[in-house]
Amino acid sequence: MASEKKEARLRGRPSGKRPARSSSAASSTAPAVASTGKRTTIMDVAREAGVDFSTVSLALRKDPRIRTETRERIEAAAKKIGYYPNRLARSLSGGATRVIGVMLTEMSRFFATPLEEFQRVGEAAGYTLSVHFSWWDMERERKGMQQFCENCVEGVIWAPDVFDTSLRETATLLHNAGIPAVLLGLIHDDDTRTVPCHQIGIDIRSGLRLGLEHLLSLGHRRIAIATAAGMEGKRGDMFQLRLRILRELFSELGLPLADADTFLATDHEHGGIEIAMQLARRPRADWPTAIFAAEDSLARGLAKSLHALGINIPGDISLLGYHVGSDELMGPVPLTTVSLESGNFATRAIDLLIGLMRKKTPAIPHQIITVPSTIIERESCASPG
Repeated sequence: MASEKKEARLRGRPSGKRPARSSSAASSTAPAVASTGKRTTIMDVAREAGVDFSTVSLALRKDPRIRTETRERIEAAAKKIGYYPNRLARSLSGGATRVIGVMLTEMSRFFATPLEEFQRVGEAAGYTLSVHFSWWDMERERKGMQQFCENCVEGVIWAPDVFDTSLRETATLLHNAGIPAVLLGLIHDDDTRTVPCHQIGIDIRSGLRLGLEHLLSLGHRRIAIATAAGMEGKRGDMFQLRLRILRELFSELGLPLADADTFLATDHEHGGIEIAMQLARRPRADWPTAIFAAEDSLARGLAKSLHALGINIPGDISLLGYHVGSDELMGPVPLTTVSLESGNFATRAIDLLIGLMRKKTPAIPHQIITVPSTIIERESCASPG
């Protein structure tokens, strides 16, 4: 009792008497609060633990003024009766929600590894994730960001449509709400770099150049491109950007690129069938020695189709992918690819955000961090025979 009075004095309030426990609560293992459909409250925890409600509030916030044995008794009582703190109410009273908002464009293979990393690092630091998908719809993204602000998330990791003209507007929305944010994206032009937000991304030009230089180092001089630039919508925009940069890089590196060696597919998952059929109809002397596919999913489909037609990879033709997915080892041959290091930049993004939320990292100036791409060498590329 003396320790309880001491804890009460630290709060500047009289301790009062400890509420008496009912005999049924002491002897039964069932929850002390009857199941009435009502939400269990902090008062229920106080009755179960035999303390006042303010002691419960301090204990559940890990306040150092509460003795360890008292806190553990309160936590056990809360668990027994199924009490969960209302994080939103706590944030409105000046506390913290311990929630990180994550806004992604789609639920794709590429984001599988980052999401796993966000959750792993976030949970270890005491945060939970609230994940939203915009599905490339800018109005849905805007509404999701507003919900993050209204729900008082402590920080946001945001992978936007890099072609959207409202990037600055969204970044300003988060800034005005006082919410630290880290933008994930492809840093492909100077305009992207001027968005008022911390950024971690991939220099798409450097990654594509790395792929071409790898094929050149193997001795390839006639290299074809496989792309789904014929698609409509935002995915098509991304493929068109990669194709434009690749054409510029071919010119810079002094490589010829015939129109016939730019294979256009209308679908990035199954477009490999179309490309394989186009290649098979050509005389063997008119084949390129290597194909650089603008996405791994397209490369995998192409590898399966070429294999079905009896075309050997890499004996007859080398195949290089771009953009690591979760099943890059599937198919007739393990795929050599330009890895965008999604796990690496995810770890750096969540670490940066936690530093910003805890004010260990300066909010200004905004950091722009470029994660270098790497070549993962497997079995689909070799020197021309």
